[in-house]
Amino acid sequence: MPEQGKIALDVPSSVARAYRQASPAEHRKLEKLLALSLRARTDEAAFTRASDRLERTMDAVGENARERGLTDAALQDLLSEEDE
Repeated sequence: MPEQGKIALDVPSSVARAYRQASPAEHRKLEKLLALSLRARTDEAAFTRASDRLERTMDAVGENARERGLTDAALQDLLSEEDE
C-alpha cells in the first residue's frame, strides 16, 4: 500500500459540516475519490511533461539530421525502403 499523507482543505462551512457528519465509510469513499482525482491530475501532468520532452528530442534529432545534410526527400526514400 502506498505511503499515506495528510492534507488540510479550506471548504465552505456547509461542506465541512457535511463531512464531519458523514460516517467513517463515507469518509473513506470521499478520501478515495479525492485521491483518485488528484492522482489523475498528477498523471496527466507527468504525461504532458514526457510528451513535451519527446517532442523536443525529436525536434533536436531532426535538426541534427538536417544539419548533416538529410533532406525531406532522402528521409522519405529511407522510410519507403523499410516498407519494401
